[in-house]
Amino acid sequence: MRSEVAQVGPWKPPPAGWRAEFASASPAYDQFCPSVLQALSAWEEFPPVAAWGAELPRGQVASAVSFVEQDEAAIKRAGGYDFFIRERRAVPSRRESWHDLFNALVWLHYPRLKLQIHQLQLEDFARREQAGRRTPLGDVATLLDECGTIVISTDPSLLDDLRALRWRRLFFDRRAELREKARFLVVGHALLHALLEPYIGLMARALLVEVPASALTDMSATRSFVDAWAATELPIRLRHTSDLYPLPLLGIPDFVANDSAAFYDGLPDYFRTRRGVRGSAGAGEREGTNPKE
Repeated sequence: MRSEVAQVGPWKPPPAGWRAEFASASPAYDQFCPSVLQALSAWEEFPPVAAWGAELPRGQVASAVSFVEQDEAAIKRAGGYDFFIRERRAVPSRRESWHDLFNALVWLHYPRLKLQIHQLQLEDFARREQAGRRTPLGDVATLLDECGTIVISTDPSLLDDLRALRWRRLFFDRRAELREKARFLVVGHALLHALLEPYIGLMARALLVEVPASALTDMSATRSFVDAWAATELPIRLRHTSDLYPLPLLGIPDFVANDSAAFYDGLPDYFRTRRGVRGSAGAGEREGTNPKE
């Protein structure tokens, strides 16, 4: 395990400076290509935005966009963040920003997923009746983009336990089944940023997908399946915030030292069993800002 319970306390800001070995901070980063993580670890300081796509190994990773330093005037001329991406096929990114680097990593590993989220956000803009106020479609697209986790499983009963918020049963009683038959893919870049300094209260918004056994063969197969699935199914499955389920991220086996019933029984405010009762904010909600607006 990578974190001890003693190291997980109340929220504090994630680090601002570069951590070459950041990938060791959380199992959530294991979804990324080892060659990409190795290339990043070779940097002694925060890699420049231009290097995020151009200098990372291609291998099994194919990017649908490039990454450019954020220019507020250029974004304004394009009509906004998502319009800039549509016009330039480039993602505006702030230098020395973990938040934006994790966004780039998700683009690199799940290009079709990110393109579909981008298209949903453009659709949201077209539907808005009031400037600056998202539609329900915009709300759910932003939640997945910032705080999303895609939970895939070959066993629908595991997904049923998550839907029903049966946390101890899912994470502890069925731990061996969960490790074998499910994967938790953190794709929200605000969550990936927050996991540099995990804290009790860290919540994800989960999209649940039943998959064939072939999707769990290895991480490359998992990424390929999810990205291909997103290309056709995400616009159908993601329409309202109720399509996403609350997920206490640190309950996932091995995300912290949580291999005991006491961990789950001792945190009733975190492992809530009724949907609609708010706990701690998700990472994107806590930041309170969205560069896409």
